Amino acid sequence: AHDWDLETYAAVISGASLFLSNSTGPFHIARAFEVPLLGFYCDAVPSAPHRWGPYNQPGSVVTPGIPACDTCDPAKCEHGNCLALVTADVVRDRIDQVVHGLGWD
Repeated sequence: AHDWDLETYAAVISGASLFLSNSTGPFHIARAFEVPLLGFYCDAVPSAPHRWGPYNQPGSVVTPGIPACDTCDPAKCEHGNCLALVTADVVRDRIDQVVHGLGWD
């Protein structure tokens, strides 16, 4: 682990070619710097991507694609950890879409 201050952390993120993350502060810092990104969100109301997703970038969100629920509590969720439903193939396909959209292919 690094003991970086926010300025250093933001500088590192701003230089990224692609940023993959769940909904965290660093994810939103990447969006502020217009770094291409993919964010992983569950469909639960408390963490819904339409509310907490990247500003003006709904295509940068990956969800498990299940009906929204009222809580994000794996102990109460019928799907357990719903983000585990997002397969490596889905993530790879979404990364390919981002890369293609940026003209890197």
